[in-house]
Amino acid sequence: MRRTICLIALVGAVLLIGCSAGNPPTPLATPTTETLAPTATATPESPAAPEETSEEAYPAPPYPAPLEAYPGAEAPDTREAMLALLPTLAPLEAPAPGKGHLTGQIMRESDIRPREPLAGWPLYLAEVHRNVSGQIAPIASVVEETAPSAITDRDGRYAFANVEPGLYALVIKHPLTLVLARDLLTDQDVVVEIIAGQVTEEPLVVVTISD
Repeated sequence: MRRTICLIALVGAVLLIGCSAGNPPTPLATPTTETLAPTATATPESPAAPEETSEEAYPAPPYPAPLEAYPGAEAPDTREAMLALLPTLAPLEAPAPGKGHLTGQIMRESDIRPREPLAGWPLYLAEVHRNVSGQIAPIASVVEETAPSAITDRDGRYAFANVEPGLYALVIKHPLTLVLARDLLTDQDVVVEIIAGQVTEEPLVVVTISD
């Protein structure tokens, strides 16, 4: 249960001891000459100049040197470094009993980007539903923790191994959301059928997707 804690500031009142119209203030007693010590008369002198602070006593912190003074190694191309770490897709063995494989290649392009492999991107297979008549319904569902998944290699190739037979839509995991892969070559969402005991080879898919 959430509890609210209130802070109470205790303010003390200040009692002012002053004078009123009927009670005039009592004058302070004036010390007598007997209680005062004799005071020597000093010759006025010019005021002493303020003591200068030595710079050595308070050294300023050193200022950072210009960046040009410390040249470092050129930063490597992060994309090229990432692609170098991606392994190429290994050949698949035969599907497990009652399961099927899906392989293919996915590229991307746009008006400002030439066609290139969609390398190092996570992919999912979203189960496609059918209506009561058995026709494909425009609904697909995917749960990342349980859905078939794959990661594209440096050439944009992917492989889903030992997938339950059925109809699936190809989904790309964008850093912000999940996106259905829509092929620019066919202007349609990529929907594939996995068949038990078979390796389904999907034709080249070209998509438009930003980083």
